[in-house]
Amino acid sequence: MRCSLGEEWVGDSCLGTPSSFTWRGALEAVGEFNRENYTGVSGWRLPSKNELYSIIEESCYGPAINQKLFPGIVGNPSSYWSSSPSAVLDNFAWLVSFLNGGVTHQGTWACCYPIRLVRGGG
Repeated sequence: MRCSLGEEWVGDSCLGTPSSFTWRGALEAVGEFNRENYTGVSGWRLPSKNELYSIIEESCYGPAINQKLFPGIVGNPSSYWSSSPSAVLDNFAWLVSFLNGGVTHQGTWACCYPIRLVRGGG
């Protein structure tokens, strides 16, 4: 998705306010999104840490993302949940920051971060 969940693609931009979730809430939201078939297609999922990091634009900062391809990041929360749980800390999952391109983990109970969904692969 070019927009965060909760935003809508209109013309050439993302409008609205991104929805924010705990990690478990994000996983539940993906299931609901697919059940409701909002986009007319199913198979949406939360991207892995590596998939989310792959859209970081290393030559950019504040935000560290190509804003022509992924508009709407400025002014929004900068860190996004991935589907990747921490392999070291129980009840932690990985976040990717589109402010500075950083990757960090956070408690899965932490509130609230937005999500961007992907389809296929994995």
